[in-house]
Amino acid sequence: MKSLYFIRHGESLANAGGTPLPNADIPLTEKGHTQAKDRLTHWQQLGIRPSHIYHSAMLRTQQTALPFCRYYGMTANTLDLLDELNTLAFDAIKDISVDARRLMNTNWWQTAGLDDRHGVGADSFGEFMGRVDTFIDRIDEFADNTLFFGHGIWLGLLAYRLMNLPVRDNADIRRFRAFQTAMPMHNTVLYRLDAADDVRSLVWTA
Repeated sequence: MKSLYFIRHGESLANAGGTPLPNADIPLTEKGHTQAKDRLTHWQQLGIRPSHIYHSAMLRTQQTALPFCRYYGMTANTLDLLDELNTLAFDAIKDISVDARRLMNTNWWQTAGLDDRHGVGADSFGEFMGRVDTFIDRIDEFADNTLFFGHGIWLGLLAYRLMNLPVRDNADIRRFRAFQTAMPMHNTVLYRLDAADDVRSLVWTA
């Protein structure tokens, strides 16, 4: 059996309701940087040295991984399969209020079909699910104690698809959303994926 570890990024500017930026460019807040350092302290107590470190293409995961890379003297690799779901096109949200953005995002979850795309730069849910499913297909390629820095909705869909639950239409998308929002998903939450042959389980670590 091997274990893979996943850490959600620290608090981002978007989490804090800040000025909208393209998804890949959203940075951590000062609180987020502190959370990353605190998670490193907790990780050190586990006594596990990462064999490899990966992060998504988004700035906030790279910044969360940085204290770990510095402490272990390791270079992290970008893995696009870890990229978060981008529901809304930046051009449609860059000039509207936080409340308006949240309402638009809520409406997206209520109406989006598997192949619907909000606009340029946004994902369809099908594309997003393809990234997660491809990651699952590649689990055997990653070494024991590999550490991944990623995103909350991505982690939720990983858990959902590991249970072989289907996502075929908006009703399924809404079922997934209810499942994902019920998971422990605070900033820098840590999950462990135990993989042995065809048996895989994702475990939340406080």
